[in-house]
Amino acid sequence: MAVDLPETSGVNGSRSASSARSGGLAGDDVPLAAGGSQRKNQRTVAGDRAGNSAEEMERNFSSKTLTNMSQEANAALVIGLDTVSAGDKRVEQYNSAAFVRPDVGITSRYDKIHRVPFGEYTPLRDTLPFLQVLTPLGASFGIEPGKHAANFEYRDWNFAPVICFEDTVPQLVRSVMNQSATVESPSAPIDCLVNLTNDGWFHGSSELDQHLITASFRCVENRTPMVRAVNTGISAVIDGDGMIVEPDVFIDGDNQGRKSFVNPKTGRWNKSMNAVVIDTVPLDNRTSLYTKYGDWFAGFCCFSALFVFFMGLLLRKQKTAAA
Repeated sequence: MAVDLPETSGVNGSRSASSARSGGLAGDDVPLAAGGSQRKNQRTVAGDRAGNSAEEMERNFSSKTLTNMSQEANAALVIGLDTVSAGDKRVEQYNSAAFVRPDVGITSRYDKIHRVPFGEYTPLRDTLPFLQVLTPLGASFGIEPGKHAANFEYRDWNFAPVICFEDTVPQLVRSVMNQSATVESPSAPIDCLVNLTNDGWFHGSSELDQHLITASFRCVENRTPMVRAVNTGISAVIDGDGMIVEPDVFIDGDNQGRKSFVNPKTGRWNKSMNAVVIDTVPLDNRTSLYTKYGDWFAGFCCFSALFVFFMGLLLRKQKTAAA
């Protein structure tokens, strides 16, 4: 998935000309490529000894390879990979996304915060070891949770990465939107969410469609576009209204005549196909109430419903007593 982030002004689909960062690269496109470095369920592994240290990762052979890829593509890369941190007491494994720039190499790394139970870790494994038999993975398998959100900054743009099923968790994505802007650039809002997903476990089932549609709700909630790069599909660009954007350029490795994600015969999205997608992210300068205040409205509705319920019981009890 390759995308451009255009520096333009407008109401929807762009950054406001009055933005605090509007003095950036006017009229310039920012090339960005997002994707996992895997086919099906295979992933690149990068080792380091310092947890979240991008500097330590840069010394690793895999990191140098990613830097070379970024330079050859002349674009910033967001790459999904497994990272291993050899600490003093034990080896810790993370599901990560690395941000690679062609000019300086790896600048930042994000470790997945929301892990999938029994897929990426076994709950209460240390307390109840027998639970490990419930997972098809080895007894020693389990990734560690990330500690904080990340802000991938390139030129005048800021990207917030979320990994796999994290784009299905409203509270987490909202937290990422709010935290990412304070990690490295306190005054910089997030321009775009970037989701790297390995859906190879589901072999072209309807889960791929469901995952894409669920991700679109995160865009609506935060009025922020998202770039999804999925190894078996469905990769797409989603705008701040939750609409799937048709690609600017679609190069199908299996069918040179196809120019869209959608199969014209079935009207459904194509899956598990070899393709290169080039698209422009429709930036959105709006801010949503949900991003600012979270679930307060839902909480208020629940409280109101409970209040009306108990008031009804009380009034009924009073009427019964009066009769």
